Amino acid sequence: MKIEEQVCSLELAKKLKELSVKQESLWYWIPNYNGTGDQPEMVLAHSNQPDYQRTKFFSAFTAAELGEILPVEIVKGEKKDRKQFHIYLAKEHGDFSEEVRYFVEYQERKTDYEVEVQRCAETEADARAEMLIYLIENGLTL
Repeated sequence: MKIEEQVCSLELAKKLKELSVKQESLWYWIPNYNGTGDQPEMVLAHSNQPDYQRTKFFSAFTAAELGEILPVEIVKGEKKDRKQFHIYLAKEHGDFSEEVRYFVEYQERKTDYEVEVQRCAETEADARAEMLIYLIENGLTL
């Protein structure tokens, strides 16, 4: 499996940085100035450069790294109406491609499930990144 399939996309990496997610990862999207002076192409690379040189880098979080950042559960509502949601990952095979679903679910009784939100993507890293973005934007993370 290529590393590009194991890390979040450049678009999601940019959004996570914009939302102030700490930029610490094994992989980074970095500019590749191929001497043309044009807008650099962003390429995936390991980075061992000092922090001050990473200003134009975006953490390309792996699925495992995002799993460490994401909470296992979230709690919503006032004390009397409080609901505890758990975060799950499901992999499904569709007609044309594999899809990863990451969803927050609440179970009131053994047969009752309430899906609060779900994010789908072609890769696990992108599904987790999209869920993290949703949780941050909606104030559901610590």
